[in-house]
Amino acid sequence: MKSCSMAGARDAPPPEPSHVVITWSASLTAVALVSAIPLAVMLLVSWPATGLQRVIPKLVPVAAGALLGAAVFHLLPEALSAGDNMARVMATLVLGMGVFYLVDRLAHRHERPEFSAERATDAEALRSARGLVPLAMAGDALHNVIDGMLIAAAFINDASLGLLTGAAIALHELPRELGTFALLVRSGMSVRRALAFNALTAAGAIAGAVATLALGTRVSGVGTALIPFAAGNFLYLAAAIAMAEYRVTTHRGEGLPKVGLALLGLLVTAATLRH
Repeated sequence: MKSCSMAGARDAPPPEPSHVVITWSASLTAVALVSAIPLAVMLLVSWPATGLQRVIPKLVPVAAGALLGAAVFHLLPEALSAGDNMARVMATLVLGMGVFYLVDRLAHRHERPEFSAERATDAEALRSARGLVPLAMAGDALHNVIDGMLIAAAFINDASLGLLTGAAIALHELPRELGTFALLVRSGMSVRRALAFNALTAAGAIAGAVATLALGTRVSGVGTALIPFAAGNFLYLAAAIAMAEYRVTTHRGEGLPKVGLALLGLLVTAATLRH
């Protein structure tokens, strides 16, 4: 029997105060780390001498595999084992996919070819890039709120699931956060100010985690209700990442290593599960 099983959660006694403290501490620490990692990488990437620009693209297929593994091997089985209605679980899963699609479209509307670092050289493109900054920041903040909610909901159910969720989200967030950072710098912001704006939107993850923890540690079953929603998020993200990688693959030999990296992420996720 899994230690994180929430079957009969509505009849379970309230959690011990010590468990509540541990859950809050672990959740907020994980969210803070997930938010800080992209900021640290942005700081390093701002120096041209760093080689991280070549490393980050290799993490993207790993993130796709990790997200798929988290959804298929843990989140969906956990949601079904909680005894909830199958139709309700599937409806919540589809809702999760739809919500993340809308958030992802909002957060990525600025990623157009004419605003890339190579092409945005004239004054008109620069003005357009500046106009897209508020939209990018709003989408980024909303995305981070959902990330904080997912990490906290996972920790409410099980510490190992929380760590796994945080790691998978961190892998996915790196390229997305770096894309937003590049847009801010391209719009004319200094590196320091762009980092400050990203830190401000990262606070949304803390807000989402606090809201989920405040509700989830008092109302039994709230964490479980978010599990199929998270599974839908992860399935959408895995599919979106895979499609993006497919579009930029120019020949067969380039695609095989990406498949191998995705399988590595999938296997690592499966290996970290607690049974």
